[in-house]
Amino acid sequence: MALFRSNDILVLDPRTGLETGVVPCTPVAEVAGLVERARVAQRAWSARALGERIRVVKTLRNAVLARAEDLAAVLVAEIGKPAGEAWTSEIVTAAELFDGWLEVIEDELAPLPVALNPVNYPGKSVEVEQDPVGVVGMIMPWNYPVHL
Repeated sequence: MALFRSNDILVLDPRTGLETGVVPCTPVAEVAGLVERARVAQRAWSARALGERIRVVKTLRNAVLARAEDLAAVLVAEIGKPAGEAWTSEIVTAAELFDGWLEVIEDELAPLPVALNPVNYPGKSVEVEQDPVGVVGMIMPWNYPVHL
């Protein structure tokens, strides 16, 4: 739960109403620069070889699990999620989600051949490739922050 105060968001424990932290609001004037930095980072990320990106995602998965206790404590304090639910619906399932992505990513990103009629398109071939859309801004709920 959060309240706004000046240029800050006060984080309140929904179970007690007590303040657990303060998050500064990003000034509107800074948003364009942040989006541009994200675009630069996304281009650098997509330029990496798939094997390298897979290794980074595995490292991220392992880091999430290494900090699982801290993450569960934050979920309890900031959104009032019961500890058991934090573990079962966020942390464990996040690890499973990473594992699922890692299992299928090579197939999902492989070019997809399209069958063409050889009479109408002699000697032609077509493949569909997945290209990232880049930076996306979203307004989302916060009931499952780890997944979102």
